[in-house]
Order: sequence, then C-alpha cells, then structure tokens
Amino acid sequence: MSTPTPESAEIRVRPIRSDDGSAMWDMFRRMSPDSRKYFWPHPFTRQVAEDWASHADDADQVIRVAADAVGKIYGYAWYKSAKEPLPLVGIGSADDGQGIGLGRRLMESLIAEARATGRQGLRLTTHKENRRAQSLYTRCGYRFSREDPSHHDYFMELRFAEESPAFRDRGIYAHGIPWHLTSLTADTWTIDDWKWYIRLLHAAGCNLLKLYIWPTQMVHPDDPETTHNAWRYDVYREALDWAHLWGMKTFVAFTNTAVPPRVWHARPDLRAEEILYRGVNLCWRRGKKTLLRYHRHLLETFAPVTDGILVWFLDPGFCKCSRCADYVSVVRDTTETYREFLNGRGDVHVSMWGFDWVEKRDDWFRAIPDFRRKVIETLPSGTYLLLPEETEQELIDLAHERGQTPLSMAFYQDPEAGLENNNVLPRPRLDQTEAFIRGQIAKGTTSLLGYRLTPFTQFPADWVMLRKMSTPDVGTNAALRELGTYLYGDDQDAERFADAIERIELWWQGGSTFTPQRDGLLAEAVETLDGLTWQYDKQTRALADATRVLLELSLFRSTGGGDVDALASRVQEMMMGMPIFQGFVQDQLWEHSRAKYFVRDRVQWWLETLLKA
Repeated sequence: MSTPTPESAEIRVRPIRSDDGSAMWDMFRRMSPDSRKYFWPHPFTRQVAEDWASHADDADQVIRVAADAVGKIYGYAWYKSAKEPLPLVGIGSADDGQGIGLGRRLMESLIAEARATGRQGLRLTTHKENRRAQSLYTRCGYRFSREDPSHHDYFMELRFAEESPAFRDRGIYAHGIPWHLTSLTADTWTIDDWKWYIRLLHAAGCNLLKLYIWPTQMVHPDDPETTHNAWRYDVYREALDWAHLWGMKTFVAFTNTAVPPRVWHARPDLRAEEILYRGVNLCWRRGKKTLLRYHRHLLETFAPVTDGILVWFLDPGFCKCSRCADYVSVVRDTTETYREFLNGRGDVHVSMWGFDWVEKRDDWFRAIPDFRRKVIETLPSGTYLLLPEETEQELIDLAHERGQTPLSMAFYQDPEAGLENNNVLPRPRLDQTEAFIRGQIAKGTTSLLGYRLTPFTQFPADWVMLRKMSTPDVGTNAALRELGTYLYGDDQDAERFADAIERIELWWQGGSTFTPQRDGLLAEAVETLDGLTWQYDKQTRALADATRVLLELSLFRSTGGGDVDALASRVQEMMMGMPIFQGFVQDQLWEHSRAKYFVRDRVQWWLETLLKA
C-alpha cells in the first residue's frame, strides 16, 4: 500500500476531539524507534493517548491533529500553558505521516491559533541531532535562542513582532582572511567553531552568510601544491551546509582574476598588469583558461551548499592592460561564463567594491565614465550587488528599478587598508552601528551585510547589528542583554555581560585622553567577563583576554608611556597563556626571541591606534 498524500487521504488539520483516544493510540503504534528517538514529552502508551483526548476542551492547551475522513491520525501538535506570552510547543507524527508536509501544516495551525489569541509567539526545544525538525522549525520562522545547559537540546523561539524585519536580507561576511592566527581568524576554524558562530548569528536574526575564498586558499585536486588547502574547502562546505540548515542564504565569493601565487609565478605571459595586491592575479582576457581551472573546481565544490557565488573584480587585484580597457565587457563575460557553468545550480552576483575608482583613477588607465551604471545595466534582475555603504542614492534606486538587490556592506566594522590588526582588540562600535542602520533605512536599502575578520573578539558587535537589522528600535542595552541571556541563560548574568560590553564601548569613546578612571572601565569589564567564563568558555575567554590586552595598553598610555619594549614583553607573556593569541606567540613564531619582534610590531601599531580612537 502506498504512503497516502494529503490529497489522496484527505488529511486535514483539526482540533483534537474527546473520542480521538483510540486513534491517537494507533498513531503511537505506527511510530518507529527512529521516530520516537528525539521525542521526550511523554511515553507512548494507551493511557497517554486517552489523556490527550481528554484534554480536548482544556482551555490551557491547544491540541491539533492531522486526520483523514475516517478519523485515522497521522500527526499531532500542541502547546501548553496557552496563557503564557510564549507557550511551549510539541509536535510528532507516525511514520506514514512523514515527508508529506504535515509537520509544516500542523505548525502553521498552532502559529495561527497563537497569533489569533494574542500570544507573543511560541517556543520549543529540539534535540541537537534532529536536523530535519530544525529545518522545519526554521522554515516556519523559529530562530535559535540558546543551548540547553545539558548540551543535548536547542531552544528555539518564534516571536511575532519580528516577522516583518526592517531589512529583508540580514547578513554577515565572515571573512577567512589568511592571517593563520589560530582561533582568532576564521581561516583557522574547525567546524565546531563555525557551528557556534552560525548558531549565534541565527539567534540574532541573520539569514545570509557570505564566505570569501582567497587565492592562497584555492584548491585543485591535480595541483599537488594546493592540496594542503583541501581541509579548508571541507570545513567551509560543512559550515555552509550548517548555515542552510538554519535557513540562511549562502554565498561563496572569490575574485575573477585570482589564482594561487605559484600559478602567477609560473605564467608571466598571463599575469595581470596589477593594481592593488600583487602576485595572485592573471589577466581575464589572456588567462581565462587557467583561471577557470581553479574556479570551476571551486564552483563544483560549493554549488551543492550555496545559493550563488559573489564575484569580486577589484580586490585583491585588478588588470589594467589594454585588453581589459573595456572593463564593462570583462564583467559581462565573467558573469556569463560562471552562469553558464553553474547551469541553474546557483546565481551569479557581483561585488561593486571599488568600482567608483574605475570612474575616477586616470593614474591607473583611462577612466571609464559611468562605469557602475553601465555594469548595473548589463546585469539581470535578481542579481545582488555588494556596495560600499557610501554608494550614491541614484545607483541604489537604479538597481531597485532593474529588480536587483543592493547589498550594502558595513565595512567600518572591520576596517582594512593597513588597519587590519586593530580588529584584534574588542571594539563594539555601537554608536556607529546605530548611525549606519538609520542611514541605510533612509536610503531605502533592503539588504545589509556586516563584515567580520575576527569574530571571537567582536561577536557582541555582530549581535547588536543583526538585532537592529531586524528591529531598529531595539535598545542597545536590551540587545546586549538578549545576547547575555543567549550565552548564559540567566537574567543577572545577562545584565552583567551587557554592562561589561557597554564599559568597553564607553572606554573607546574617551578618545586620546587616558586617565586612571578610564582604565577602571576596562578593569571592571575584564573582571565581569572573567566571572562569566563558566559557559561558552572559549568565546567568553577570548573576549575577556582581548580586553585584558587592551587594558594593558591603556594603562601604558595613562601612566605616561615608557619603554615600549618592556610593554611588548609584558603583552607577550600575557598572550602565552591566552589561547586566542596562540597565533601571535606560538604557531608561526614558536621561538620566543623571534616572537617578541612580531608582538612588538603589533603593540606599537595598537598604541598608535589608541591615539586615534
């Protein structure tokens, strides 16, 4: 007998009836051990089945069943404590009720009832390994809220007030910049690190994740000098799949002229006449065949776990040769080539980062007037356009008119161009985030992308930005308390955490004036974070330790300076006991006497940064 479909069996979702006890018992018996594996609320006995039916008229419970015309029940869902703002949900089904959309219909019935009766939303728990259920809940609008202290389950919530977010796409560009600083930068992350970060992003309201593949990280199975990167492709692929599980749209990004450095060295005839970075770029016109060797493998690897690719053209390089003078046609040929190869397995999107330079920089080659407008006019509807936050309103309006999506990037979060090491120090930038969100609302932007190089020292800033992308009027302190609750599950700890982050923010607002009172802000933040490392130890410890380094630099300034070498030695000794700084003092420069020069350089850099705060 074939499995019935909702059409053939005329299955409908209705309230449970007092005479449904036998049918519920029959449904329990049609649940295999695998179906019961993650289901904890009650035993599957006849008495429990009769008890469910006896609650048909209970005002404190909402119970729905999926049943056919003769009363056979295939699945059921309920929420108890119906008078609570966020009642607790449960859902289950017999084996012959699975895979036919009943879970979605049952959940939607509960959601409709909760909304109609004035509830603020719903909540549930799901076993960590129950990926199918988590996918269903995410599609229904639930987001991860926190991990159960037992570490067996996840808590998820659906809040009706957040169903109409201010921005349609709320994303993070998690940039695996190849600094090789273990744990600190995402190029070194394990899949467990990625899962922690993706769960945090999802809980904050993120629905888009972008990863960039650097030329030095590219792989081709027939190129033995790149196979050392294969593990990273594996981790990235699993991370993107994990993000998909939580309902995120995913993009993989790379540059159209980028190849591993050894390829550049081996083919001088194909090299780009380079602008910006050097040693990784070939000319698209002359080197297309060689470029596509690596790019096609990249696309083949990631197509199953991405919604599309996002192509960069001006970073990390740019070709100014005479064959690239008509760069509009280079952009067109690149996107068409990738689109043809993907053949419907994903869309091709475009980073317009630096395109304004092409319109202005006669010192590169003859400038192309209206370059950005011309590119926009060559791209199809549905294309995402990654734009700097200062992009002119007229270009944003033109993209909207053509059915494209401007994706404005908050580059200020992790500035580059010689400022990369500043991102190691925790800096929430809460006021800048508020101004950025308000400015993008005024522009009519629908999609935003945060930018992150060092997530473990900056994740509070990511949380606040994403929460304000969903609900711009949420207070910064309220958002930080939500993060504290997510991390520690305790209101008092949440308040302490929010206070610590606000103290760090207040310290940065002090500018270049250093006083003992200002040092006290950081000292109190460190003390508070130290007291919270019992939960999510790795991430809280990373934030506490980075703040402790910042405090040491602040004390140096407030006491009038002194011997920078002595300061660097103190910082190096501190870092030796801090896992987040393993890459500074052990991985690359394991010899103590060599590492001190590396650390001293960073300390000098940071001291100069503090004077410009």
